[in-house]
Amino acid sequence: MQSSKLNYRSAAIAAATAISLILAFTVTTNAWGSASRHNVQIQMGPYDPENAPPSKFIKKVTETSTTENLNLRKSPSTSAGSLGIMPKGTVVRPTGKKQDVWWQVTWGSKTGWSSSKYLTTRTYVKDESARYMTRYTPIYATKSLQQSIGAVNLRTKVSLLELSGTSAHIKTAYYHGWVEAKNVVTTIPAKQYRYVQRSGGIYSHQDPKKATCLGRIHHGEKYEYRRWDATHRKDEINVNGRWVWTNTTNRGAVTIQYRYAQRDGSVYNSAKKSSSKVVGTIKRGTKVRWGAWDSVNRRDEILLNGKWVWSDVTDRPKPSGYIPPSVDVKNYARFSNNAFSIRKILSLAQEQWAALRKA
Repeated sequence: MQSSKLNYRSAAIAAATAISLILAFTVTTNAWGSASRHNVQIQMGPYDPENAPPSKFIKKVTETSTTENLNLRKSPSTSAGSLGIMPKGTVVRPTGKKQDVWWQVTWGSKTGWSSSKYLTTRTYVKDESARYMTRYTPIYATKSLQQSIGAVNLRTKVSLLELSGTSAHIKTAYYHGWVEAKNVVTTIPAKQYRYVQRSGGIYSHQDPKKATCLGRIHHGEKYEYRRWDATHRKDEINVNGRWVWTNTTNRGAVTIQYRYAQRDGSVYNSAKKSSSKVVGTIKRGTKVRWGAWDSVNRRDEILLNGKWVWSDVTDRPKPSGYIPPSVDVKNYARFSNNAFSIRKILSLAQEQWAALRKA
């Protein structure tokens, strides 16, 4: 009987131990699972913006200002002469001298006395760190501008952390590091633009080995510019809200060119005669904006009804003997309300050519 009880007790202890182990494993697994979902700590790099030191241009400031239009008096008395009336909200600098309710303060170049009943003092954080980049600029790990860690684009807003000689320590959305101080200014620079010198492709990357063609831009068009890649000789420009790369733009503005349809004809979706499809027609004499000339297929790229298409019936001159369609002018008729003279040119000295009567 006793042996039976011992066996029962041992079995109970073994079962309890097993259950404890299962529970412990489950809790551990759940804890790790929860950690993996919510508490993973990603170590930041030394140049990540989260590891940037505090800016020397963000300071706690104590400021005293007037709560009403207030006299600055020569001495602490209402009968003393006024040095001027300070408008409501004027910031003044207390000197520390006081007499009853009167404080001595400095306003610009003047020092006098004002009633403290109409002065208020507050302490706040003043952020004067906002700066803008004047050009695409490499970011370096050291103030001697060694070890490149990234770059920052033209017109990007950054936080200035410190100035040291000709170098500036800045923080961007991606890095903190050092740049040339001359490229950092307090007001945002004007946008820069480039003009399409010849129609051509736009790409996702400046390196042709990594680039995907995203479309075309056309002769004479104007786009916002951000930077120039000297290695691949491409500009980065903004097309329809996206920054892309092209080798067909430059600073100089381009005169828009036009072509005329020499005869009625079709327009196509591409220059290649072997694979293009008809997408519309063009009438003789129609004036259209020109984009490019494909010498192999002898087609012009033209802008017709808001869409770039290809045509083999356009050329520079107006078609010979072409007379534009007549226009009904009855909607433009007017009546004279007084008699007046008609002259050959716009000059009162010119000899009268004809005359019109009233109505």
